[in-house]
Amino acid sequence: MPKFPDGLERGFGMIIEAVIVAAIFSAFIESGLIPKWVFVAFNIVSIVALVFLIDKSRYWSFGYLAGYVIGVVFSLSTLMSTEFLGILDVILYLGVAFGAVYLRVRIHT
Repeated sequence: MPKFPDGLERGFGMIIEAVIVAAIFSAFIESGLIPKWVFVAFNIVSIVALVFLIDKSRYWSFGYLAGYVIGVVFSLSTLMSTEFLGILDVILYLGVAFGAVYLRVRIHT
């Protein structure tokens, strides 16, 4: 069963991946290679995927979940000083992290 380091890696990875994808999409949009609606559609699909992630978190161990939450919070706090993440991103990812914790605790009580 995955442990704390695996969850930590997933939390960091998810935030870093989001920043990289956003930077790539921004570059493509600014250069005119893709229309802005493609980026908006991609964001909507990403949000739906995060909802499904919360649902799947019920199968995570508490160690993995703790690592995931710490990874997300640490990544967000580090990247908030840059211009890569906006307030909506922070609310969304913190909502996913705390939603996963809530679901996991709710199942075990």
